[in-house]
Amino acid sequence: MKISALAAIGAVSGVLGGCSNGPTGSLSTVADSTGKLVVSPALQTRSAGDTVRFATVRDSSLTSVGDSGPVIWMVSDSRVATLEQQGAWWAVARALHVGTTTITAAHGARAASAVLIVSGMHLVITAQPSTAVAGVPFAAPVVVTIADTAGQPIAGADYFVTVALDSNPNQATFAGSLAATAMNGVATLSPLSVLKAGGPYTFTASANGYLWARSEPFIVTVKPGGP
Repeated sequence: MKISALAAIGAVSGVLGGCSNGPTGSLSTVADSTGKLVVSPALQTRSAGDTVRFATVRDSSLTSVGDSGPVIWMVSDSRVATLEQQGAWWAVARALHVGTTTITAAHGARAASAVLIVSGMHLVITAQPSTAVAGVPFAAPVVVTIADTAGQPIAGADYFVTVALDSNPNQATFAGSLAATAMNGVATLSPLSVLKAGGPYTFTASANGYLWARSEPFIVTVKPGGP
């Protein structure tokens, strides 16, 4: 990841000029003295689920013949990020999954790019059932961790975490506490139960709308003395 970042800096350093980066990354930019189009911030690192605003500024050098109309925004890898909002001279990208993508602004014959690196924040289901009994709460709580690249909980990642059945061959109902707020990157969900025997079942955990993880398959057995 550091190599990618350094390469990105080298690629965009020739067009940065006097731009500076603020804490939110929502900068304006200008065309440089040669009339090149510049996108800012030129390099940003975000976690999955975050947004970042990229912008250009209307400049007289950008309104020559053949260069009328708004900027057209594009993202090179929609698996890594998506353009959530677009204006004539700005766009808001949302980071989706770990990786690196290029955000490009095209205006007539001119084009410029910025680099967005999505860091390794991800969800891990750190405690989950291997077996369960229909209608009976899991023996241990389900624990979901919002982790960094080393697998450690991220302090301050107090996102709302939800769980839902994913593989559900018996059309069962997932019951109990299906949502919880993580505390310093750890969410504990209990009680949880599956109301119908069968399987294998899996469930997904999601947070912040974009981070997600899938459980290992598990079997639900019939409750002793039950139907």
